[in-house]
Amino acid sequence: MSGTTKRQPLASSHSRSTGPQPGQGLTLIILVVLLLVIAAGGGASRGDAFSQPMVRLASLTAIGWVLWRARFSDLRRGGWPLGLLAGLAAIIGLQLLPLPPILWSASQGQHAYSEFLRVVGQDAAWRPLSVSPDRTLNALLALLCPAAILLLLAQLPGQSGRLDRVVIQAWLAILLCSALLSVVQVGGGSGYLYRVTNAGSAVGLFANRNHQALLLACGLPLLAAWAIGASGDPRGSRIRTWVALCGAAAVWPALLITGSRAGLILGALGTIFALGLIMTSRARSRSSPRRVQWQRTALLVGAPVAIALSGVVVILAQSRGEAVERLFRSSEAELRADVFPTLLRMLQDFQPFGAGFGAFDPAFRRYETHASLTTNYLNQAHNDWLQALIEGGIPALLLLLTFVLLCIRAGARAWSRPPGLDVLHARAASFVIILIAIASVVDYPVRTPLITALLTCSVAWLARGTRRVRASAPDNGVGSDGLIG
Repeated sequence: MSGTTKRQPLASSHSRSTGPQPGQGLTLIILVVLLLVIAAGGGASRGDAFSQPMVRLASLTAIGWVLWRARFSDLRRGGWPLGLLAGLAAIIGLQLLPLPPILWSASQGQHAYSEFLRVVGQDAAWRPLSVSPDRTLNALLALLCPAAILLLLAQLPGQSGRLDRVVIQAWLAILLCSALLSVVQVGGGSGYLYRVTNAGSAVGLFANRNHQALLLACGLPLLAAWAIGASGDPRGSRIRTWVALCGAAAVWPALLITGSRAGLILGALGTIFALGLIMTSRARSRSSPRRVQWQRTALLVGAPVAIALSGVVVILAQSRGEAVERLFRSSEAELRADVFPTLLRMLQDFQPFGAGFGAFDPAFRRYETHASLTTNYLNQAHNDWLQALIEGGIPALLLLLTFVLLCIRAGARAWSRPPGLDVLHARAASFVIILIAIASVVDYPVRTPLITALLTCSVAWLARGTRRVRASAPDNGVGSDGLIG
């Protein structure tokens, strides 16, 4: 009998079965179709975007399908991400309940509105906590998208690592479509999907250039995870390696033409995260040392060189130079710095229950100074962490702290456990969550259904990869032609 052992692909840490269980294939198809619908119509944060009803109808249909066929034990697989989402829905729902004046006017922010109502004789009326109930209701309906994704992912328990890899491929396809569309937008001035958008900028499937840049940056660790999680076919492993390298090299020119300063920082972090994911993978390869060293050299030297050359080409080819010139403008940063003290005042005034989710715009108008009035308006706080506290108060703070602590715990577990597809996806998801969290400090990406969907998938992968340890698979190799030695 031969002394060599047959190399196994990087497998899911939950199951050793060779294919999806009955019904899981249909669930996967519905999930991918839902993501494509969200990609086509979920790139705007405005509640009045024409495509929002399409996204929510598709999400509601998916939820109905899951509830129709699922058992309660299936829903429990949603774990803490589904529990946190239910908690957020409860907070928003409570903000919509009519309350007596002594309760809804408890904070200083709401008390000012009670004075206005007293003038017209309506100060004794029962009202919700939200200063804009219609916008808060819109925020509640926006949760249909993450709820549908979590419920669908909860239906994929067996061999989920390989099924999740299909979902990652769907995300990479969405990223490619968005990048190609951005080239059309910059080159021809057409192809914009939304009426209110950054006209003249490369926004791709979004209405905002910064959100496009974030999606591209998040694609880098997902590309690395897709390349590492190779099958046992050596030829397929080589193809994935070079496709991933070419994809990473193409991301940077697409990032540059967005003109997003935050996007450049996120792209640099995404590159570091992708390299870290590759180099810290503990998969054992049976490749020859020379081949492994060659692959590492190609990754660490070839990819940055390709990125730099591609960037130079794009900059030279950009005849108008608008995207590049914007990288050095500071007017937007100055505006956000000017309104920051006002945001802190709002944060103080609307405690403890918040102004109401989605109600930032009408609430902020009462705080605008005459000096800050221009033809533009601040539709969001451009700091989603701070805006969540303004809109949700102390309950939102407690929910955010719980979310951060659970993500930190799950991330620590993912990086301390032996590799498998579930663990690999959890590690990549931890990087995506970090990128979205950083972007939310200066912007509002999670207000768009498309970034919300990406965050939801990432949180689910992170929770899934650290939960499935009872039937952990051995430390399998990536493949003879994989990225890691």
